[in-house]
Amino acid sequence: MTVRALLVPEAFLPSPGGIAVSAARIMEHLCQAGVEVWVVDFDGRAEFGPAISVAVDPTRERTILVTPFFNNDRPVRVPERVKADVRREVALRLTSVARSLGIQLVHSMTVFNAGIIATCVASALGLPHLAGVRGFGRHPFDGFRAECVRWVLERATAVVVANRSLFELLSVAHPTVAGGATCIPDSVVARPYPGLAGGGRAAIRGELGFSSDTVMITLAANLREKPLLGSLLRVLASLPGSPVTRLLVVGRVHPGVRDQFDEDIGRLGLAHRVALRDWISQDAVMHWLEASDIVVMPSMEYGTTNVVLEAMERARCVVASDVFAEVIRHDINGILVDRLDPSALARALATLAANVERRNQVGSAARTWVLAERGPTREANAYLTLYQRLLES
Repeated sequence: MTVRALLVPEAFLPSPGGIAVSAARIMEHLCQAGVEVWVVDFDGRAEFGPAISVAVDPTRERTILVTPFFNNDRPVRVPERVKADVRREVALRLTSVARSLGIQLVHSMTVFNAGIIATCVASALGLPHLAGVRGFGRHPFDGFRAECVRWVLERATAVVVANRSLFELLSVAHPTVAGGATCIPDSVVARPYPGLAGGGRAAIRGELGFSSDTVMITLAANLREKPLLGSLLRVLASLPGSPVTRLLVVGRVHPGVRDQFDEDIGRLGLAHRVALRDWISQDAVMHWLEASDIVVMPSMEYGTTNVVLEAMERARCVVASDVFAEVIRHDINGILVDRLDPSALARALATLAANVERRNQVGSAARTWVLAERGPTREANAYLTLYQRLLES
């Protein structure tokens, strides 16, 4: 029997960010495993307005386009009452579309917008709902958000988390739910390596204004954490003058963080040492990762590990906070530092910047590990097994 599943992520390609990439990967490999997956694209790229359309996208295979959806990273904030009205309208229309497609199971990938809408759709159709946890947001215990998260989790047929760190947090915040949750780790798609032909590495560095002998440190993330970014800039300013180190920030700096970011760069004299680039395409991000000498991920939050896995797949030396201990074996396939100790991060970056052989050794071990342990077929088979169990029960 063919399983027809509705995948409800928070974002889908071409929207940038980890959830969009994860949704595309999971959809592709579930389809290869024989599942008929329809994915919902909440299109926040267009200017938000009250006239919401929910319909099958004729230009993409098995995609339901919801547009224009609100985007929380835009400077103009949408009132919560308006968001609630939009979620309700989308859920009603999506229920009708899902019914016409013969959907048998609903799988959401986050516990907020996507989770709320998916809960309503599954309830209306009497279908099992697999609720995915890929982060609780910046304030998991504030009143409104925490209540919405609890509402989604308690109504889900089953819950899946993307890594052990999130499982531990779920165990504290919602112990009853965690007791029946399943952990299915993120994976990464293997690409030909090396992926930069000829002078591609030098060309990327030249476009960024970095010379060939610069040690290029890359942070790829959508930045909402003021302490994280400020701490990283202070670490960069503290590094020795030789070898020369530069920082590439790939992603969106949240409007609430940008003013402080610009102020810190000016105060620390880093204008010539920091390059900021928005997300463009997944291929470009992978090229930028490969052109890097070190990829840094000093997150203080619990979350998914897409960029870390992608950097490892590109054989990069990753320096990350201990949040990522599930995938990084310290001093073997990466370097772990205490998330609350900027001096440890500074020492690690200084040591690696001066030792190209060590960087290459760690990067090679990272690629070997991630290809052996985090292939997408394993992830897709785990989801398929869970789908079948939910449908049989």
